[in-house]
Amino acid sequence: MSGANLRSSLDRVRDHWDRSAREREGEHAKVDTSPGAQVLRFRVFVEATAPGGRSVLDVGCGLAHLHDHLASRSIDVDYTGIDLSPEMVARARSRRPHLRLECAELGSWDPGRRFDLVVAVGIHNVRVPRGWDVLAADNPRLVFARI
Repeated sequence: MSGANLRSSLDRVRDHWDRSAREREGEHAKVDTSPGAQVLRFRVFVEATAPGGRSVLDVGCGLAHLHDHLASRSIDVDYTGIDLSPEMVARARSRRPHLRLECAELGSWDPGRRFDLVVAVGIHNVRVPRGWDVLAADNPRLVFARI
């Protein structure tokens, strides 16, 4: 994927989430999901990874709902969220000012540390042509698996 195509795809995704954060009513509408679908994805993550006591990087964290899900179940994690959308990160920070939340592109972001678990629970809601290629091009150090 060329640099221009990657930039265009990332800009399109950022614009979608910024607009969604500004214009949609309700937290779940802002992140393009239903509460039931989101909880199901979070449960699968918890069952597959047993995240308690581990460091978690939530890629495409949106409003940090994954953190809320874990906290509501008394699952203590060292949570960091990253999102492309400044609007989403601003709203997440206003809801949870104590969390580490960053607005950045994963491929160029240097967290200055390693994480036990890196998860992208809800980033696949926006259709981008050759979306897996976009992820791989922007994040050459990572290996992606569809579960």
